[in-house]
Amino acid sequence: MRSLLIRIALSAIIALCVSGVSAGELNPPGAPAPTLIPGLPVATPITSVPVTLEESGVYYLTDSFSVAPGVTSGIAIRADDVVIDLAGYTLSGP
Repeated sequence: MRSLLIRIALSAIIALCVSGVSAGELNPPGAPAPTLIPGLPVATPITSVPVTLEESGVYYLTDSFSVAPGVTSGIAIRADDVVIDLAGYTLSGP
């Protein structure tokens, strides 16, 4: 009887392995907007350049951006206490 139970258990394990049980989605959705420092407000996304930041706060890039020739700045900061998280992206230009 014990031998039969062992065979049934092994058969069930093999069947699960062979059936290709999925572990779930491999491309999960993106992370929510970052909060860099506890106590600071949720960051505001920068979705295009050039942009002028006229209010204090925390901002983050949503993609890598390239500034066109002739543009003097990709991000102009006209306020105090501004934090910009590049979030692993780049800002490039001539």
